[in-house]
Amino acid sequence: MLTTLNGEQFLGASNITGAQPNLTDVPSELFAGVDVIKSPTARNLSGGVSGIVDLKTRRPFDLPKGLTASVSGQHVYGNRTDEWSQQYSALVGWNNGRFGGLLAVAYDDLTLSNQRPSITNGIRKTTDRAAGFDTRGDGDITNSTLRADGDYFYNPVAFEMSNSITDRQRLGANASAQYQITDSLQLIGDLAYTRLRNRDSGVSAVLHNNFSDNAYQSSSIIDGNGVLEVGNANLFRFHTSTINNYTKARSLNTNVELRFDDGGPFTASARWVQADSKSSYISGNVDAWATEAFSFQGARASSTARRRRRSASTAIRAVFPASSLASISATTTLRCRSRAT
Repeated sequence: MLTTLNGEQFLGASNITGAQPNLTDVPSELFAGVDVIKSPTARNLSGGVSGIVDLKTRRPFDLPKGLTASVSGQHVYGNRTDEWSQQYSALVGWNNGRFGGLLAVAYDDLTLSNQRPSITNGIRKTTDRAAGFDTRGDGDITNSTLRADGDYFYNPVAFEMSNSITDRQRLGANASAQYQITDSLQLIGDLAYTRLRNRDSGVSAVLHNNFSDNAYQSSSIIDGNGVLEVGNANLFRFHTSTINNYTKARSLNTNVELRFDDGGPFTASARWVQADSKSSYISGNVDAWATEAFSFQGARASSTARRRRRSASTAIRAVFPASSLASISATTTLRCRSRAT
């Protein structure tokens, strides 16, 4: 899938090394609409095997004649972050049917939170012999994974609890001018600017048994289909991580286009496109491990996502014995600067 801006490829600041832009740094308020082209024709850019998504910004002739102006803003309070977030946008445009100009600006200052328990490393299919007990109580312990034998069960590999915060300041501006030189000839100029400041910080904790098959105990409850309902496990690895990532990015895309259309079967256009983008990225993290035994007791799975989340948050019990060993890794910081024109 190829993403274009007003029918032409553009350079996104958050992904300047690839042709496919990252839209995180582009405020949605700047767009007038989106065209999804599933079967491109000769007038479209090539490169999208699955089709083209064309982002359309506003232009002066899209507005009524005369002066058009609009302003909007909103404040949102997050009870998880205990912070206020702001979003503002403004547009002013004018045209007389032959010449027109437009300026649109959008600014976001957001604080976002993501708190979740989850299963990491997927779901494993563990046989009776690997687990060390008769998982479904059929009287034999084998290494078979055949459904008819019933000597296996499905179980989570590791459990993770994470809490992350994103602080994002994003500015976007779009300027456009149109001049109807003759009835069949039109000159268009577009300027798109974006600036992003994004910080991701968070902590996570992972409980696992070196990702082995024998974490679950015989007191676990497994239904007739091999689905773990209540899990009792010895998880002796406790891994915590903290992250702090900071991104600065900006981009400037320029487009000048001359169109010919006299209403006949022949149309033509000539376009000049230029882009300049700059991005820098700083990352730091600290990891810690506890290497002695923990006890974990799972709870019966429930039918709704909300209840599953509540069960997971209350079912994990980690006990540090006196002989626990802990290690902390060195902090690593990566600085990357890249620029493309």
